[in-house]
Amino acid sequence: MQCAIVEIEEVRCDMNADFTKHLADSERFDEGHFWKQRRTFEKKWRDPDDVYIDVERREEERKKQGLPPRVIGSILPHSAVAQAEELWEAEQERKKTSREASEVTVNSDDTDDSEGTPRNGKAQ
Repeated sequence: MQCAIVEIEEVRCDMNADFTKHLADSERFDEGHFWKQRRTFEKKWRDPDDVYIDVERREEERKKQGLPPRVIGSILPHSAVAQAEELWEAEQERKKTSREASEVTVNSDDTDDSEGTPRNGKAQ
């Protein structure tokens, strides 16, 4: 009798193992599926410049642990980067304005009178 009980318990454990293995496989598949969806959302909404914030945090952790820095130089604060971007944009706008002004000057130099007749007398 005792042998039959042990055999039944063995079969029960085997069936439970098969069932939980199937359940675990299914859960792993779902986990991967939802992980991919979460990464897609994170990539869509994450600012590419956030990596610099992550690096700065990691460098602070390394400093607390007494480890040497991994980044040579320094990470610029956001205000310095924003200021540099504003200067760059102003420079681009200035170049665009001066380019447009020179095109107007070139076009007006090509005409002979106020009606826009070309100087060489030939129609374009």
